[in-house]
Amino acid sequence: MPASRSLGALAILLALLSCGKDPAASPPRPLYGGTLKLAVSDPVESLDPQSIRYDTDWFVASMIFEGLTAPGSLPDSVEPLLAESWTRMDGGARWLVRLRSGVRFQDAPCFPEGKGREVTADDIVFTFTQALRRDSTNISPGPIAARIASVRALDRNTAEFTLTRPYVTFLKLLSTPPAFIIPHESAGFYGRKTSVHPVGTGPFRLAVWENSGDIILVRNPSYWRRDSLGRDLPYVDEISIRLTGNPALCIPLFLKGETHFLVVNESEIRQLRSGSGASFMVTTVPEGLTVRFFGISMDPHSALGRRPALRRALAASYNRSALIRELKGVALEASTLAPPHLIGTTAAGTVPRPDPSRFPQGDPLPAQLTISTTIRSPDVDRLAAAVKDLGMTPVLNVKVDEYYEHVVRERPDLFRVSMQPLFPDPEEYYAFFSSKSPASVNLTGYRSAAYDSVFDQSTIEQDSGRRRLLFRRLESILQRDAPLVLLTHEGPRHYVVPGFVRGLVLRFTTPDFALIWLDRHEDAR
Repeated sequence: MPASRSLGALAILLALLSCGKDPAASPPRPLYGGTLKLAVSDPVESLDPQSIRYDTDWFVASMIFEGLTAPGSLPDSVEPLLAESWTRMDGGARWLVRLRSGVRFQDAPCFPEGKGREVTADDIVFTFTQALRRDSTNISPGPIAARIASVRALDRNTAEFTLTRPYVTFLKLLSTPPAFIIPHESAGFYGRKTSVHPVGTGPFRLAVWENSGDIILVRNPSYWRRDSLGRDLPYVDEISIRLTGNPALCIPLFLKGETHFLVVNESEIRQLRSGSGASFMVTTVPEGLTVRFFGISMDPHSALGRRPALRRALAASYNRSALIRELKGVALEASTLAPPHLIGTTAAGTVPRPDPSRFPQGDPLPAQLTISTTIRSPDVDRLAAAVKDLGMTPVLNVKVDEYYEHVVRERPDLFRVSMQPLFPDPEEYYAFFSSKSPASVNLTGYRSAAYDSVFDQSTIEQDSGRRRLLFRRLESILQRDAPLVLLTHEGPRHYVVPGFVRGLVLRFTTPDFALIWLDRHEDAR
């Protein structure tokens, strides 16, 4: 689950803004060439798919690597990518995956004469063997080891997966960074430096990674996908990625033409529409997937871990409605851990307030509560106010570097979490509170046999209606035990490009950059 430091294509709304173009006109023939300019506010730390932890790493790696599957246009759908087809066997406990023929790894020094070779089922085995080995070094198994018992090649293009249980989200897992297919030559040639020498099958390959953090990706000439006319993809020659170090700089850079791609919230899109006068196109995802909450340390010796009534009082006294008003439509009030559209509920509703008569008046309150966060934000200030209202002193700890390691190691009483799932499924959210999840996921240390039983059932339930009922039962358990203070769900997310940038298609959290082209070149093929 990559952490967000600062959605799946659900219902995509495409709008032309101040472009002077007729949306009903027949689409022009895509052109080749040019440089697409992007900007990121956080540095890329690793381009090794199996060590990706942050969304910026994922964003860039998704242009270089590919999985066996890709997210579809709806949250519950997947599409074949490197896999040509698959067969479900033994009730979902075993899968045969047929690899697409003719896919080649990018040219790289790790191959003989620097020429990439064709991908085979042995590469699937190598990829997942590496992932299983890495997962096994954790205190608890990660997503690969928790679900996959073994993988073997049946022939050159067919791999067999045996699962630990018939997990309903298996095909979605194959689209995530830990499952991006990698060659064994890369690990043998680069060793521990694979994080800065990525080799995949994607439409672009790494050309330059500056000390400043700027990155240049160039077109992969041996890329396997073709457009609807049977022509080679991708269209652009290179992608230039500039590190700004400050998200506030992205809009000014966009307006000056120094970046061709922008992701903004409701407030920022209103600003662009009302005052910029620029010509641009917007693709809107109306329901985001990021959730923010304050985790509560559930360790038995912690100030809140042994006081369920106090946890419920803290969760109930947090004024989320005032926070939403202060954020001015940027986010939505969270009344459930998973976004309502994923579990079949409405956005309305509040966390039940505790009965004051059941609050243990004789139990002395802790003198202070520690609050860890990466930033001093309005939601943090409101948590501090809620702590004060209950008669305790909040002690803030702003930790920027290695934040989640700090949470696991130091065990603050309360800590801010911003999470975007690996794939759009409720399982990704509720795994945060499963006792079987590693400490890097179950940050609170929450333990509940009742919760684990319902969660385990939800991972193998094949009927979507019954599965949603299980997730609602998990919500009830979380409201009762209060291991978290819910904050916000992501509001509408707007993807903005200049009028000459064409072909934007979203796949879950990222655009399909292989399909983007620049409508201002004459060198069409």
